Amino acid sequence: MPEQNAKTWKHLLWIPINAILVFGLPYLLVSLMGLSRDSYYIWLYIFSIAFIGLYAKRSDFHWAASLKSGWALGVISGVFIGLVFLSLAAMSKPALGASFFSASILPFLWRGLFYGLASAVLVSVFPFVVVWRALSGTNPGVFRKFGVTIVAILSIGLMSSLYNLGLSDLKRDNLGNQIGKSLIAAVPTIISGSPLAAPISNVLLQMSESVERGSLDGIQTAKSKTAPGGIN
Repeated sequence: MPEQNAKTWKHLLWIPINAILVFGLPYLLVSLMGLSRDSYYIWLYIFSIAFIGLYAKRSDFHWAASLKSGWALGVISGVFIGLVFLSLAAMSKPALGASFFSASILPFLWRGLFYGLASAVLVSVFPFVVVWRALSGTNPGVFRKFGVTIVAILSIGLMSSLYNLGLSDLKRDNLGNQIGKSLIAAVPTIISGSPLAAPISNVLLQMSESVERGSLDGIQTAKSKTAPGGIN
């Protein structure tokens, strides 16, 4: 579990700050300013690093020590959930799986990497760490662990909802789908307590979606130029 600190409940004050950031950043940069995805990803990455750095400095939190806690289970479960995302995407859209073997797909993989890391930190890892540091105490029992886990899940769900509401290019009928994916991507961190886990699964999720947005249309367009049926 995340390292403890004597300041218990005061860590919860960071939750509304995080909520303002996860909604305000996409709303300001995407909805109002209309930045491109690449520009937005850069700013999201910068803000996420700056924010966790500020929290670590102001709350005496050592990320290096926290990353050692439950890392093995976190990495394994993170990779597993991430591969599930990739497999489901490939099964639903066969052309997507083929596109991963194209060299032209590398820029989209890098976008998914940076975006997946930044969004996972703000939406999943940060609220999880803050809730556990605030509510778990030094030696939590089973019932307290269960209660803190529920609060952490609710916090992650809230951050995911606010984040997706801030994006202007997200259709309303996809909102629940995106929130559900964010919660599933956070499961490895929830069960392992490792801050490493959710970023791994979310990076693989965002890579599949980035490739789908950026390359699948091109692949399908190219295929549509061939005559249907027979050997082309």
